[in-house]
Amino acid sequence: MRESGAMYKMMYPSWNDISVYISEYWSVIIATVVFASVTGVTIYYTVNQLNKNISLSLMKAIRARARKYKKLKDKVPSSSHIWRKELGSRSKGLKCCVCLKSVSSPQYMGGVIHQCDICGATAHPSCSGNAHKDCKCVSMVGFEHVIHQWAVQWIDTSDRSEEDSFCCYCDESCNGAFLAGSPIWYCMWCQRLVHVDCHSNLSKETGDICDLGPLKRLILSPLCVKELHWTGAAGLISSITHGANELASNVRERIRSRGKKYRKGTISVDSDSSGTIDPTSDIEGDSQETDNAAKRREDHANGELPEVHESSESENDKQLMTENTTSIPNGQHEDSHVHNNQKCEIVDVPSDSRPLLVFINKRSGAQCGDSLRQRLQILLNPIQVFELGKQQGPEVGLTLFRKVPHFRVLVCGGDGTVAWVLDAIEKQKFEAPPPVAILPAGTGNDLARVLSWGGGLSIVEKQGGLFSVLKDVEHAAVTVLDRWKITIKDNQGKLMSQPKYMNNYFGVGCDAKVALDIHNLREENPERFYSQFMNKVLYAKEGAKNMMDNTFDYFPWDVKLEIDGSKINIPQDSEGILVANIRSYMGGVDLWKNEDDVSDNFHPQSMHDKMLEVVSFTGMLHLGRLQVGLSRAQRLAQGHHIKIEIKTKMPIQVDGEPWSQDPCTIVVSHHCQAFMLKRVSEEPIGHAASIMADVLENAENNGIITASQKRTLLHEIASRLLKCASSMLKQMRFLIMAAIRWVVLAYIVVIGCATIARGDEQPLSRIAIERARVAAVDSASVKAQPTVLGLKFQYANFNNADYNRSGKGLLRLQLINQREDFSFALFSGGLSAPKLIAVSNKVSFQNPKAPVYPRIKEAIPFVEWGHKGGNQMLSPAGTLTFSRNSMCGSPARTVGWRDPGYIHTSFLKELWPDSLYNYRLGHRLLDGTHIWSKSYSFRASPYPGQDSVQRVVIFGDMGKAEIDGSDEYGNYEQASLYTTNQLIKELDSIDMVIHIGDLSYANGYLSQWDQFTAQIEPIASTVPYMIGSGNHERDWPGSGSFYGHNDSGGECGVPTQTMFYVPAENRAKLWYSTDYGMFRFCIADTEQDWRPGTEQYKFIEQCLSSVDRSKQPWLIFLAHRVLGYSSASWYEIMMGSYGEPMGRDGLEELWQKYKVDLAVFGHIHSYERTCPIYQNRCVQDGSNHYTGQFNATTHVIVGGGGAMLSPFRATVPYWSFFRDYDFGFSKLTALNHSTLLFEYKKSRDGKVYDHFTISRDYRDIMACSIDNCPRTTLAIQMALTQSMDVYDLISGLAEFQSHTNFDSNLKRRSMIRLWVVVTWLVVCVAAAAHPGEQPLSRIAVERMVLAVNESAHVRASPLVLGLKGETNEWVEVEFFNPNPSNTDWVGVFSPADFSSAICEAYGVPQYYPMLCTAPIKYQYANFNNNGYSKSGKGKLKLQLINQREDFSFALFSGGLKNPKLVAVSNKIAFANPKAPVYPRLAQGKSWNEMTVTWTSGYDFKEAVPFVEWGAKGGQRVLSPAGTLTFDRNSMCGAPARTVGWRHPGYIHTSYLKELWPDSLLGHRLPNGTHIWSKSYSFKASPYPGQDSVQRVVIFGDMGKAEADGSNEFNDFQPGSLNTTYQIIRDLKNIDMVVHIGDICYANGYLSQWDQFTAQIEPIASTVPYMIGMGNHERDWPGTGSFYGNLDSGGECGVPAQTVFYTPAENRAKLWYVTDYGMFRFCIANTEEDWRPGTEQYKFIEQCLSSVDRQKQPWLIFLAHRVLGYSSCTFYEEEGTFEEPMGREALQELWQKYKVDLAFYGHVHNYERTCPVYQSQCVVNASDHYNGPFKATTHVVVGGGGASLSEFTTSKIKWSHYTDFDFGFVKLTAFNHSSMLFEYKKSRDGNVYDHFTISRDYRDILACSVDNCPRTTLAT
Repeated sequence: MRESGAMYKMMYPSWNDISVYISEYWSVIIATVVFASVTGVTIYYTVNQLNKNISLSLMKAIRARARKYKKLKDKVPSSSHIWRKELGSRSKGLKCCVCLKSVSSPQYMGGVIHQCDICGATAHPSCSGNAHKDCKCVSMVGFEHVIHQWAVQWIDTSDRSEEDSFCCYCDESCNGAFLAGSPIWYCMWCQRLVHVDCHSNLSKETGDICDLGPLKRLILSPLCVKELHWTGAAGLISSITHGANELASNVRERIRSRGKKYRKGTISVDSDSSGTIDPTSDIEGDSQETDNAAKRREDHANGELPEVHESSESENDKQLMTENTTSIPNGQHEDSHVHNNQKCEIVDVPSDSRPLLVFINKRSGAQCGDSLRQRLQILLNPIQVFELGKQQGPEVGLTLFRKVPHFRVLVCGGDGTVAWVLDAIEKQKFEAPPPVAILPAGTGNDLARVLSWGGGLSIVEKQGGLFSVLKDVEHAAVTVLDRWKITIKDNQGKLMSQPKYMNNYFGVGCDAKVALDIHNLREENPERFYSQFMNKVLYAKEGAKNMMDNTFDYFPWDVKLEIDGSKINIPQDSEGILVANIRSYMGGVDLWKNEDDVSDNFHPQSMHDKMLEVVSFTGMLHLGRLQVGLSRAQRLAQGHHIKIEIKTKMPIQVDGEPWSQDPCTIVVSHHCQAFMLKRVSEEPIGHAASIMADVLENAENNGIITASQKRTLLHEIASRLLKCASSMLKQMRFLIMAAIRWVVLAYIVVIGCATIARGDEQPLSRIAIERARVAAVDSASVKAQPTVLGLKFQYANFNNADYNRSGKGLLRLQLINQREDFSFALFSGGLSAPKLIAVSNKVSFQNPKAPVYPRIKEAIPFVEWGHKGGNQMLSPAGTLTFSRNSMCGSPARTVGWRDPGYIHTSFLKELWPDSLYNYRLGHRLLDGTHIWSKSYSFRASPYPGQDSVQRVVIFGDMGKAEIDGSDEYGNYEQASLYTTNQLIKELDSIDMVIHIGDLSYANGYLSQWDQFTAQIEPIASTVPYMIGSGNHERDWPGSGSFYGHNDSGGECGVPTQTMFYVPAENRAKLWYSTDYGMFRFCIADTEQDWRPGTEQYKFIEQCLSSVDRSKQPWLIFLAHRVLGYSSASWYEIMMGSYGEPMGRDGLEELWQKYKVDLAVFGHIHSYERTCPIYQNRCVQDGSNHYTGQFNATTHVIVGGGGAMLSPFRATVPYWSFFRDYDFGFSKLTALNHSTLLFEYKKSRDGKVYDHFTISRDYRDIMACSIDNCPRTTLAIQMALTQSMDVYDLISGLAEFQSHTNFDSNLKRRSMIRLWVVVTWLVVCVAAAAHPGEQPLSRIAVERMVLAVNESAHVRASPLVLGLKGETNEWVEVEFFNPNPSNTDWVGVFSPADFSSAICEAYGVPQYYPMLCTAPIKYQYANFNNNGYSKSGKGKLKLQLINQREDFSFALFSGGLKNPKLVAVSNKIAFANPKAPVYPRLAQGKSWNEMTVTWTSGYDFKEAVPFVEWGAKGGQRVLSPAGTLTFDRNSMCGAPARTVGWRHPGYIHTSYLKELWPDSLLGHRLPNGTHIWSKSYSFKASPYPGQDSVQRVVIFGDMGKAEADGSNEFNDFQPGSLNTTYQIIRDLKNIDMVVHIGDICYANGYLSQWDQFTAQIEPIASTVPYMIGMGNHERDWPGTGSFYGNLDSGGECGVPAQTVFYTPAENRAKLWYVTDYGMFRFCIANTEEDWRPGTEQYKFIEQCLSSVDRQKQPWLIFLAHRVLGYSSCTFYEEEGTFEEPMGREALQELWQKYKVDLAFYGHVHNYERTCPVYQSQCVVNASDHYNGPFKATTHVVVGGGGASLSEFTTSKIKWSHYTDFDFGFVKLTAFNHSSMLFEYKKSRDGNVYDHFTISRDYRDILACSVDNCPRTTLAT
């Protein structure tokens, strides 16, 4: 014991022991920690130094190799560094570019170093003279291509993202590796990186040709910079840099195109091309120069600094910088000076280039000009960047760029700098002034904020840095800005100063004083203004100082305001006024607030409406409150012309530039409008403006319009597009629409034919084939290789810039296997007059016919397929083709024709849901050999309703494109490849693709179909690729298309319907429905008539109405043309509408009625989403999340798949929620049955730009909304009718009070009416609740409290159940309570943990402590324990069934109403709780199909469910099963959603098809590999009309009961077990069972469904068990049920339609027909409206009328509620003896179609009538009927088990037999002429009523009452 204690103490020491140990050895511990830390630091330092030394050694080795292998020709021109002096302390971490040592050594930290002003390279002062001439070369005139200028990245590149830091050749990371690695070069132009070791291979493959990278449109190519003459030591760079005041520099590159993308984008040239360079010579920097047209002069040594001066510490910054040496001679004009000193010019700028001219003001805001200049020099050509200063304005740059077409301007500065540049642009008098963008580097940056460029550099950096800004500049939209002229005159009217120009605002008073104080402070202490934040702090400080200042107390009297000739009174508390042009002031304050609902009759503010807004301030405190959003300025006026008279000296500021102004008169008038650039990353309107501006510039380049015309159109388009965003246009809608139409029509007229010609045509149609002639030249040649390969055109000069001079060229074209050989022809004369010059050799694929071998005579096509890794099987394929004569016109029938080959289709059937399959395409030749394609794989579709994540991509109008650049696809289907490639990238997260029309845009050139199918092969070979029909596939005059256009090019739909399979009934009419898991897609064909009354309209209604929304909650409508809503300008101009004419007129009611979630369209090449809309109004506001019940359909346009974009109309309709003028696609993700995610992604980057979710339960789908509410329910009609009767009685008794005031009498009448209605409803609910009460509902779960007694106990045994595979077993529960009472009870809980701690939240109040759920059963403790009340001891024997969870038993005191938890037992469980149990057979939708449904604990992700079955003793087959379940949210209310909830498990259904009639088969149910149920057997159904004995049992309202006596079942469903046992005893003589409603009476306690299926398992596993819907399964208020009662306990039909299979078209509407031999059963659903005109009434008539009575003479109608006749007491009380309005609607159908028997439940007894019609016995009741049919016999069989219903005591003439007992009916068809009817009691199985019918077929045809044919003419 001592040893064990010591051992324990050693292993688990106490805290005191630990403390003693630490106190003794603390010094040793500290020493150890210090030693370990020092050692770690030393090792880290040593490794770091070793790494640096290795890097240094590698760099020196590279330099040595460069000297050895340098090339002397084809090099980039040398360019000297332009050194400027820099503080050593600012160069930490940089190395000298000469000696490669650190320039931040201690000896340089306090001194200076040299840094290049262009590329950022650094050098020691002693080394700079030896630096290599490897700076950025701005001019490469004379070169054929821009050459990569590889160099070492000397400056920090830490801001390069990790994903872009890869070698452009090998794709490996270029980040620093441990112990170094290959050195890195970067290109100074495109910013790409390459390993030095990879460069030689890259150079061989690409020739080192540089494409200038992703910013190539903004970069001024060095090929376009021509030097004029030289001055200074450093040539061009030096002169420009210092003459123009330090030419710019560039930055940290944010993106790098990774290697694969780069190699695809570069141009491959021969290794001996003149464009090749040796980058090693760049590093080596030897003195050799290239001989090119722009050869540099070297007047001085490279290292000398003749023009660099060390400046003193300036006022604005303390770093050393180059001084400005340029000055303007006195008397010389500034422009002429600039022109005379220009050292270069810009020539031959490409037409698609948009060079950027950058101006930087380093004194603005935070004074970051030097940093911006150096960063920008790396991204752009240094010649593009100019720094502004006192001696240097924007004129230098503008003069240099004057002849550059379409250049743009970027101003890096504040609002004052922008004004400076705009003034300079105006002075240049450009014919088409360049638009200006802003990089906000000032303090307030108000104009930049308005134009969406941000409020400061810090925001810019967070949004992606300078690279992102430059990309946004490239894609920015052109807008206009009003500029205002401010004239200041004295009292005599003389000018006091030169006019000033305002862009933003003009202030007088208190705000101007703060600006003036800050200005003075800046002049005195410039060093204090070093950041934007500090500037704002100083502004706030100065403002606070002036709060108590009373300088402006008399402001309203010192200033007079006049606007448009009217005097405006300035409020007496005002201390300043502001005249505003834009919506931003003081760094983002909106003074005018357009969005506020202010009724002051002012228009919204706009910067381009030629109108100014005037507001007033009440002082500095008011300004402060404005800044933080606690107040608003007071609006004074709006006007075009403003006059301000100042009577005393007053501070004034214009755009933030203040001064003190003497008394004067200030006049503000409109001056002009300037072009600005607005960032449009999130604005659809802006995108439209951007694209249209680009189109106009292209039109100018092509000579279609002049520069002045472009300027006019650009001005109009920009202003109109942006005006539509202003709310002021709501009152001017008509005028604006007219203006927009004028602009767009002008645009069409001016650009007109050129744009239209390229807009919607096939590129190949541009070739005038009919004009081609031969002009062969012997010396011309065309050669193609290889001659054996794995229909298009291209211009000869494509990527052959020297072709026009040399006549030589090389094209790389991609060909696909199109079953024939190829040749290439060279033409002159362009496309319109082609002349054949030469023809090439032929090339072909090695096997042109593979894998689609032609003709059945040559080869047999098939597919080999099977499970991945499993056995493969062969499926044959059908073959189709079409001929030239199938085409409808030209060009498809003439020059566009090409043999389409042979199209094969194979059908792979009986797939396992969600399983992965492999397949390959094969052809067996006549000689027995096989030709194979490559292998593919696909995943089988989920079964309808499967609860798994399902993702579907939808788009339209994609087209095809050529990856090799041929066919000029960029002008037509610009983004087709983007969309395709993006889908391929995301293919792992896509399950299906739907392309809704305008597929390939072949337009009659049939070769393009092969191109298209090849392009989509990676997608279509992996996931289902479903299509819709578009105008470019179908339309052709006279071919039957709804539109008689020529859009299809003569194809008239034939290629589409042949090359793609769709599950349409008629593929020539391409409308169809397709189900995918939880989705139902109804795809319409807009090229066929869809209007009401047409065939397609009927299809659409059938598709929408037949979906089972409990399984497939997401209902989607798709069509090509916009049958819904679109704000595209096309519909506005051509149609004058918001969609296809007559489009939604016929369909909108269907979408609303059947609650279509989304309607998706193409045709319009853009993206748009509406609000949920119905009849032109938003039923619900647009949102990113919709929840709750359906309100209306959301319409989506997704036609931006790839074809040329379609502009929107200028005005945005109120229903248009999101628009995007870009290419993209939508993606639907069904997360489960209650959540759907919609995403719109752009094709160019795959990012989500619009999204929303729908969260909706099944009860929400059934709920009532606009125009889809069911008619007034019967219950409400009855309530109102009876209320009126009682009301009339009461009001009649009160008539004697004639002298009562009329008003009070009216109030009294209303109160009486209300009281009667409420009282009646309460009484009805109370009365209805009793007969259908669920025993578990008696337990007051919410009142449960803890009363645990430690001496009490509950013990259950055995611990493990079902060891031999049993699904039910008896359990003994022993318990003891020291304080017993006769109200104690024991509850059975499953799952065993039932405390409130593990409760799921379900939206109801929780009382602690509380039960999660009610028990699954209970029994009183004294049951069979007579002495319990004294001893407190007892035992219960309870039967448990496998319910997928463990069990526990709890003892309660306090009775059911006040339960107190005393003790809880141990847990027990079945050996396999998840095992498959309780199979249920049901008839399928055809007579030879049987379905098996069962329950398990395995979802489809855990195990694959199937049935093993076959003829007894024969071969077994496997049939897969679908899986369904539902969750708590599917329930409609309590208790099903609260204490009654229990997970239902997973319900599997398998379809056993093509059964032999009357055969005996066996089946067993596995889940997974080794989990099996026991074996069962059943007999297949007889075929319709089979002449054999057929026996069917019918009953209703049985419920379930407990064999162990629990739940007090005798009080509720006393006959349930008797009925069940009696049927089991007679099972060998029963072929089918029909249970017509009120099945298990779970009433919201879901555990009871398991109890019920376990109870009927012996029956339902042997014969088909068919059900009908009853009120206790379906009824719940507000869920669409015909009766608004609470009978279902919140289940609202979901468990019934899930747990049991029925062959209904829509299981949510549980009416259906089933045939069994000679029987036809028409089963109605009385919980849905059945009256004439309803959907169910049509079904009933169709079911009755369609039966062949020669085969099936016995026609039976069944329903739950009594739609016929019953003498029950509660029907008597209603005075109807039937369900109100029941038989009135249906008895004519029963009589017309000669229904033999009508069965009902609901009334819990048995009753049979005479053959009765219209309440009259047509023939007396009998025990035998023969001869012709007379009338229908009605039978009530609701005595299946639930508490019995009383009969009336009155004598009813049509009631023949009644029985107040439990029982069921059995029908036996002996043959076609004899049937036996028997009523048996459940307690003994004896027959108590019976009759027979004997009838021949001629008797059925005979005439009787109201079913005789009309009198014929002959008669």
